[in-house]
Amino acid sequence: MSLTPDNFRKALLKGKPQDFQIEALDSFVNSVERDFFASIYLTKELTKKKGCLLTLELTCNLSLAGILFHFNRNEWGAFDAVGSSLSKNLEVLESNNPFSIDIDEFSLFLKDTAIIINRIHSKSILEQLHTIISEIARHYVHMTKALDEMPFEIYVPVFDSNNEDKDDTAQDSVEIDKSPEEYYKYWGLYFDSGKNPMIYSLENHRLFSADLFIFP
Repeated sequence: MSLTPDNFRKALLKGKPQDFQIEALDSFVNSVERDFFASIYLTKELTKKKGCLLTLELTCNLSLAGILFHFNRNEWGAFDAVGSSLSKNLEVLESNNPFSIDIDEFSLFLKDTAIIINRIHSKSILEQLHTIISEIARHYVHMTKALDEMPFEIYVPVFDSNNEDKDDTAQDSVEIDKSPEEYYKYWGLYFDSGKNPMIYSLENHRLFSADLFIFP
């Protein structure tokens, strides 16, 4: 069924957050797949504020180094001064539907690692994706232990539990409202050589234990 304001409310009351359609979704997926060299698996969820959150899983048959090579040549993601393929196509998607749409999680599954980027405020992934990829390129040598070991998962961001408000972890994801700077403090990394995750400090270019950190 189409998601009009009336049946949006009914879907919420019935507790069936997946039982709705997004108009022009196929066009959105096709465009993003083309520009990111990937295939997409997508899930959608209604929010308490009558919006829609998308989870995107992009699978790409390239390594992280391969993605960064094409990114630096402006061949991946269709980034420019005003956004990316993702942000531009989401704007078109929103214009075809009577509700707001945002990206809750953007996961990129590559041949040698997976990058999971989480939403921390409205449109945060759309606004920060170019800078996040740029920072991955800038910190590549340090994150890979001087090119000795590639992490098989990279979580962007993770949070210091000592600095978190007690109620933060109980909030609905749509209520999260953190500053963009949170993306560039700490990331979570998993390595095959260790059972426990490691934290990478972007400020100090250093890996350390993740005991006091909150992963998404």
